[in-house]
Amino acid sequence: MSNSESSNIDKIETPEKIIDIVGRRDPLGQKPGIYEDGKFIEDLPETPFWEGDKVKVKDKSFKFEDYPKDIFIIRIDYKSLGKNAKYPAYCISPDFYAGSSFTNRSEDELELVERGNVWKFHHGQPLEFKDVGEEAAFFYMQGQAEQVKNPDGEYIWSKEAVMEAIKKGIVDGFQPAKFGDGFIALCFKDSNLGKRLSTAIIEEDKKFKKQQSNSQ
Repeated sequence: MSNSESSNIDKIETPEKIIDIVGRRDPLGQKPGIYEDGKFIEDLPETPFWEGDKVKVKDKSFKFEDYPKDIFIIRIDYKSLGKNAKYPAYCISPDFYAGSSFTNRSEDELELVERGNVWKFHHGQPLEFKDVGEEAAFFYMQGQAEQVKNPDGEYIWSKEAVMEAIKKGIVDGFQPAKFGDGFIALCFKDSNLGKRLSTAIIEEDKKFKKQQSNSQ
């Protein structure tokens, strides 16, 4: 499959778009805490901000060039924060899910504007998402999806195979493998979310193929 042919699914913000931002619960659904080499070290320190919270920098001259005014906490350096509350442990960005432009600030330099979905999830509050891709990405990072082996008993799938599995209802979505080529197939614990995600991926795939056909 060529690069142009493989870009159809990339138009949907499936879990492949997310970076490691939800530090309070890792993708495997372990308890919130500080881990080292997969081993639990200690509980997380109390923090005034959570990942995904919308904040503003108290310094009114600060801004991200060419970005809207909204700023989000995308990552927290818990290890350093536990040793020094004044440490700039809060990584902020105008894009919670991409984080392509970011900087760090301490809690004294920030002010809470609005709680994000991570805080709401852990406090039983209603969640808000712009689309099913963003919803799936969030719940994947909350440990609410399981990896599925391919017919050969391996966790790495080709894009062709994982798309076929989505169409057959075997899996709900996918993300690129962290190392090497291939993809990780996912099934969500919430079957309704899984169905909505797979439907969106299939519909986007159909639109992409139709556009390619019309352009030929």
